[in-house]
Amino acid sequence: MFIAATPAYLCGWFTYMAIVIFDLKNKALIISFFTEKKNSAMQLMEWIGVPYFTLLTFICSAQPEKKLQFNHFSDEHGLSQTVFKDILQDRKGYMWFGTQSGLLKYDGYSFTTFLADPFNKNSLSSYSNILCEDRDGNIWVGGDGLSKYDPHTAKFTTWRHEDKNKYSLLSDDIRCLITDKQDKLWIATDKGLCFCEAASGKFINLADIISPDTLCNQDIRYLLVDHDGLMWIGTENGINIYDAIHNKLKLFEPADENYAAMTRKVECMLQDDAGDIWISFWDNRIYRYKPSTGKTESYRHLAGDPHSLGINLVSTMIKDSHHNLWLGMSFGGISVYQPTTNNFRNYQADANDPHTLSTNQVIYLFEDRGKTLWIGTRGAGLNICYPDVSKFRVYQNWDKDYTTHWPISLYKDHSGKIYMTTH
Repeated sequence: MFIAATPAYLCGWFTYMAIVIFDLKNKALIISFFTEKKNSAMQLMEWIGVPYFTLLTFICSAQPEKKLQFNHFSDEHGLSQTVFKDILQDRKGYMWFGTQSGLLKYDGYSFTTFLADPFNKNSLSSYSNILCEDRDGNIWVGGDGLSKYDPHTAKFTTWRHEDKNKYSLLSDDIRCLITDKQDKLWIATDKGLCFCEAASGKFINLADIISPDTLCNQDIRYLLVDHDGLMWIGTENGINIYDAIHNKLKLFEPADENYAAMTRKVECMLQDDAGDIWISFWDNRIYRYKPSTGKTESYRHLAGDPHSLGINLVSTMIKDSHHNLWLGMSFGGISVYQPTTNNFRNYQADANDPHTLSTNQVIYLFEDRGKTLWIGTRGAGLNICYPDVSKFRVYQNWDKDYTTHWPISLYKDHSGKIYMTTH
């Protein structure tokens, strides 16, 4: 049950296991736990149309503090995988995780694991590097082949490259998946770029519909669809920009004398709210391009400068709901870009502090719709962070007659008193 915002409390939730209230005055999250599960949580989920784990996300309007706390998922939570390559939240609110040894689905309580079946040609591929959801709610999974999970049938369909079929996948090595503004699924591979023709199920090679084929490299590493619908194609050696409306492909050539001499192997790309394109080049720098002016700016790690980029190898970038830019690094933890000062705030693992990152090897960052930050790591599992919550306060009810503490609804009056109805 949701409580409306008031001057003292921003919001509250009733879940199957707790009352959750955020106190704006004291900047504290108050959680009151219960000891018995009831079916009312499932009923509540059905009433509002989202899984109940989304009710456990903590939100407030307070500014994030410089010191963030990171919580770690481990095998105690049913999590045996340690290498997380991609993260997705589907339209129903469920979390999906692509790992080196299968696909995980998280419902807020536990993880469901989908593994490859060598005796089933339509089973999931052995590893799940890339995830994408289409407008029909299908989950596409890229690894050593391409799989589609149909949530209505709970079954997978898998495609692989066929040497004698020109309409098959270009390669089984899937590097990136993305849907454009027409909901066309694009598949980046180490042998080129293709899209899935929905009507026929054929995979069409971009090189076959563009003449001449001017991709700067066939090893496609990352795809980005910008605000104008143009697709940025990051390759092993440079970037192309594809205009699907006019079926034109051009080379990205900024007016920067240093660009030609750079290592142009693209790791990831992002467009911020101002329209600027951020590009991570392998073991080199972060490159910021302003399409409106053509100007460029570079960011690098500077030894001895705690406000510079953590390291030069950025593996993942996201913009959060507060318009902050988060950068995850293969060996340097997380850097958060601060536009007012044009520098970075850095977060790294500390073996003496269990509330820091579990490792500095960050592979993927994702912010869910509840503003929770999920961090996929290499070898150290899954981390989560609530950047908006400054501190937690927990009250536990261990009364023998705990059924009287099972809430139905909450209400706050003008004096600040909280009223609760129970079973």
